[in-house]
Amino acid sequence: MHGLGFVGVNCPRLTKPSVRARRCSGRRGEGGLKAQRVVLGRERCILTMEAGLQAQTRASAATPSSGNPRILISGAPASGKGTQCELIVEKFGVVHISTGDMLRSAVRNKTELGLKAKEFMDAGKLVPDELVISMLKERLSQPDVAQNGYLLDGFPRTSAQADALDEAGVCFDAVVKLEVPDEVLVERVIGRRSDPETGKVYHMKFNPPESEEIAERLVQRSDDTEEKVKVRLNAFYEHAASIDKKYSDGSLMTVLNGNRDKNEVFGDISKIVKASVSERNPLNTIIMGAPGSGKGTQCELIVEELNCVHLSTGDMLRSAVKAQSDLGNQAKAFMDAGKLVPDELVIGLIEEKLQDPVVKKNGWLLDGFPRTVAQAEALKTAGVAPDIAVSLEVPDDEIVQRIVGRRSDPETGRIYHLTFNPPATEEIAARLTQRSDDTEEKVRTRLAMYKENADLVKNEYGDKVVLINGVQPKAAVFNDVLKEIERFSSDDKDDSSSKPSAPSISEFVRKAEEAFERGYLENQDVNWSGQAAAEASRIDPGTSSTSDIAMRPVLATGDVLAFALFVVIGRLRHGESVLSLDAVSTAAPFLIAWLSISPFLGAYTSKATESWKSLWSYLLR
Repeated sequence: MHGLGFVGVNCPRLTKPSVRARRCSGRRGEGGLKAQRVVLGRERCILTMEAGLQAQTRASAATPSSGNPRILISGAPASGKGTQCELIVEKFGVVHISTGDMLRSAVRNKTELGLKAKEFMDAGKLVPDELVISMLKERLSQPDVAQNGYLLDGFPRTSAQADALDEAGVCFDAVVKLEVPDEVLVERVIGRRSDPETGKVYHMKFNPPESEEIAERLVQRSDDTEEKVKVRLNAFYEHAASIDKKYSDGSLMTVLNGNRDKNEVFGDISKIVKASVSERNPLNTIIMGAPGSGKGTQCELIVEELNCVHLSTGDMLRSAVKAQSDLGNQAKAFMDAGKLVPDELVIGLIEEKLQDPVVKKNGWLLDGFPRTVAQAEALKTAGVAPDIAVSLEVPDDEIVQRIVGRRSDPETGRIYHLTFNPPATEEIAARLTQRSDDTEEKVRTRLAMYKENADLVKNEYGDKVVLINGVQPKAAVFNDVLKEIERFSSDDKDDSSSKPSAPSISEFVRKAEEAFERGYLENQDVNWSGQAAAEASRIDPGTSSTSDIAMRPVLATGDVLAFALFVVIGRLRHGESVLSLDAVSTAAPFLIAWLSISPFLGAYTSKATESWKSLWSYLLR
């Protein structure tokens, strides 16, 4: 018989965990305003991991505060639950909630619920489930829990308690089930000793005391004998089976081998928590890179790891044409004519795809688009914004070597590389062919076209762009990509979306023009609202607009005098007199023209804030 500790997951949906576990789908329940609340996530899955599952932890110091993990952990005595709780709190910053500690705190603080619980405790009775649930709900409503999430430890212990949690609307993102053999549990428990002077807990085998002096004063708890441990284990199993059945029949459960090094166990738990939280906050990613930079390989790995939806504009176009959708038929007309499909149609296809429920749930990975600033701005206008933009950086010579060496087998369709993945036999090598555009000359032409726009596109996404060294082996590249994705996913999305990014050149110019016009109109006591001046204000004839016309000749005179000064300086440089009439004659035509045109320019500015009637009124004056 095995001791069972479990961490249960009750969540709306499942994102594929980093650990390689079997995935299965269930049905989704419908919520409503009912007296009896139904826990989110009627989808039920069970993931069973083999006992020897090895953790492949990818270190990340950041805490996914935006996800606010909601974790349930429980286990048989000595299953390692306490140790894992410490590690989970340290890693994810969640609030550790132990029903035992919660009861003692409520009694000590003499809260209303605490006083009620004390009556039962003083009488030697178990505190009723209803009272514990009420205290738990009260604790879960505290600000620190709302901000950081929670880790519920050692509760529920019975199916009735689990049902009560459901009815109270308490739900979880991650539930982990630890599995430890009975003989190991017994060995862990009966070897425990505590130091009455320091309170420190030791184990005679796994964590022995530092000295004989300490060893002599250690004591054993009265219920840490083998006989009593087995009684406690039997009591645990009696209720664990029903709880196990409940969660297996309705939520997500992960079974882990708890008889391993604590860090290995925690590595698996960490991945499960991250996966369950990220599915509530799916990450949207753009991947960029020159031809041959390895985008295709990394896309496959990212999709497999994160379970996001791969969006390739080429695939979407072909799919839309095949489905004969409205956008597909429009695109087909351009394709049949040998023309490029306009950006507007491609953006429309992307917007349409983003409405897919699966894409909304799991997030998306946009591959090789946008390629130009215009496309990036069109995406932004359409509200398509990535959380992270990954750019694979590979030197030109390396890319040329990768592409020029590619060959395909016309019989099997398999792709080889003469250097990195050569054919197995001379017979295969003899029939390999090269694509017509895989020559060095054409590759360098494509690279030049890519690099012409690449930096400008990166500028559009500012601090969302991460540069990855694409020359490394694909596993190392993928590891770097995952680290950056984890870093971005750990930040609060609301915070990250509000961070100012580096403005594009076109955006900078547009804002500069707005600022100039706004400053001028404000100088004329015109209210500015950021729209075109014709919509921004209404000015009575003869007020600020009249003063504007009066000011125009004055400003023009100043401009002409400045021009004349430069002419004089120019004449001086050539040794002519300051009073040279040539300087005046040179400036005179500009003076006359500028003074004549300035009222019309003033009238035109007035028209921008008024009407045609006002314009003609000013011209007649």
